[in-house]
Amino acid sequence: MLTVDRRPVEARGATGLGAKVLIVDDNASKRLAIRSRLATQDYELVEADSGRAALRAVMQHDFAVILMDVRMPIMDGYETARLIRQRSQSELTPIIFVTAYEQGETDTVTAYASGAIDFIFTPVHPDVVRAKVAAGAVLFLQSQELERSLESITALNVEMLARLAAAAEFRDDDTGQHTRRVGDLSVLIAERLGVPDQQVELIQLAAPLHDIGKIAIPDAVLSKPGKLTEAEFEQMKTHTTVGAQMLAESAFALLEMAEVIALTHHEKWDGSGYPAGLAGETIPIAGRIVAVADVFDALTHARPYKPAWSPDRAIEEIASQAGRHFDPGVLEAFLSLTREPGRI
Repeated sequence: MLTVDRRPVEARGATGLGAKVLIVDDNASKRLAIRSRLATQDYELVEADSGRAALRAVMQHDFAVILMDVRMPIMDGYETARLIRQRSQSELTPIIFVTAYEQGETDTVTAYASGAIDFIFTPVHPDVVRAKVAAGAVLFLQSQELERSLESITALNVEMLARLAAAAEFRDDDTGQHTRRVGDLSVLIAERLGVPDQQVELIQLAAPLHDIGKIAIPDAVLSKPGKLTEAEFEQMKTHTTVGAQMLAESAFALLEMAEVIALTHHEKWDGSGYPAGLAGETIPIAGRIVAVADVFDALTHARPYKPAWSPDRAIEEIASQAGRHFDPGVLEAFLSLTREPGRI
């Protein structure tokens, strides 16, 4: 059973910070005892009388602190805490075990492994309960603020990188949209392949940077209307290594992914690509995905040195390169998308 107390309290904002606190215990008198110790604080108190009720509560609310009994029937506090931690919105919520066990009898290893950050051993002075809950609430609110700041910084970095990628592409594509289209198509292929969501998101953000190294290629080569000479083509190929060098040595997963894609999107399944002549699965999956997306978009849009191909002609040409230019599995994922009206 779940109960919520939204009654107004005194001393608003001074201690409780308006945060939600979940009290989990199968014993109603123990829940009441904890509630009474927090009654003068500005908390919204929610009660759950079992582990299952607690799981339902965390699906409905974002809690600043969870106070939980260890010994409960059916699902004890350890198991409940582990399951709560599996929900992404609750992975930062401080969980404090409230237990009548003696301190020496408590399985602290299991408790901390399940996600607890602290204990309250009963009986305990009301000031200790209030202090620990207040500390947990402040910790939670600070972690939320930090997460928001990191999200803002990440969004700014992504926007700056996208603008940089577009700037590089403007020299080779007067609309600057090639990079965006390659990112969008790469996501569709990655999702069809069953790539984990986190990796799909990184590919979406990193794929537009695949040609960032073209910043270092002279206009005379980049925009040449005719066929490149052998020397010019060798110079063009350096955009992969230059791009990777620009993105290298970063501790951020996004830039690490972008480095991999910039370096490997011109490698070929049969080993005849560049810059390293990698073959088969030694080519990172992100590079294999972007290779297909990049070629399809390049073929179906006009450039100074060639007219646009029809989608059907481009698909036929790409399909003919299975096992040579392209990973057959990645290619089949792409082709399956082309058979769905409106997907590409």
